Amino acid sequence: MAQVLRGTVTDFPGFDSRADAETLRKAMKGLGTDEESILTLLTSRSNAQRQEIAEEFKTLFGKGAGTNEKVLTEIIASRTPEELRAIKQVYEEGKQLEVTAFLSSCGCGPL
Repeated sequence: MAQVLRGTVTDFPGFDSRADAETLRKAMKGLGTDEESILTLLTSRSNAQRQEIAEEFKTLFGKGAGTNEKVLTEIIASRTPEELRAIKQVYEEGKQLEVTAFLSSCGCGPL
């Protein structure tokens, strides 16, 4: 018989989709992102709450929170905090490689 797995993240008490959408926008706005704020917020909300946040974000800011929200939501929603930290580390390493390559190509040298 197939084993049924259930998520371990329950509804966040005092949930406010508008406040969460605004927090995410602040964490994503400008140069760089505040990944820790994003991860802390999203890993402490249930899947249903994350869906509400996504809708509120679209309502407030006229677009989705990422390139492909469904894929990003699925990745974030189905990973443990440890796995998300590992994903973040790989992402940061990739960004550093891009910056290093750019600086090398423009002759700017290291900062």
